[in-house]
Amino acid sequence: MGVVATGTTLTFATGLAGEIYDMSILATRPAVPVSHMGSTGGTAYLPGKLVEWTMDVLCAYTGQAVPMAATDEAVAVTVATPDSQGWSGTAFVESAQVTTPLEGRQELRLTLRGSGALTWV
Repeated sequence: MGVVATGTTLTFATGLAGEIYDMSILATRPAVPVSHMGSTGGTAYLPGKLVEWTMDVLCAYTGQAVPMAATDEAVAVTVATPDSQGWSGTAFVESAQVTTPLEGRQELRLTLRGSGALTWV
C-alpha cells in the first residue's frame, strides 16, 4: 500500500516553493544497444550511466518571487516525504506558470530540469 503524501515539502537552496498540491518525478536512462551482426535471439541492451530527470510541481502561490527562476544556474533541490524517503539533486527552472483563477487560490506550476544525478534518500 502506498504512503499518503500529505506533508511533502520541496526545498530549494534559494527558499521554499510553497504548499505542494501535486508533484511527479520522471527519471530516465538510455538503453545502449549491444547487439551486433552475430547476435541471435533479439536485441540486447545495457543500461546507460547517464540519468536524466524532470520534476513537475503544482503548489500554492502567494505572490512571492519564484525560487531560483531568476538565477542562471542550477541549485540544490530537496524533496522530503512524510515517510522519511525523498529525493535530492541539482536542478533549474525550465518553465514556470502562475494561474490566478477568479475567486480561487493562485497556483504555481514549475517544471524543473535535473542537472546531474538524482539521489534517492
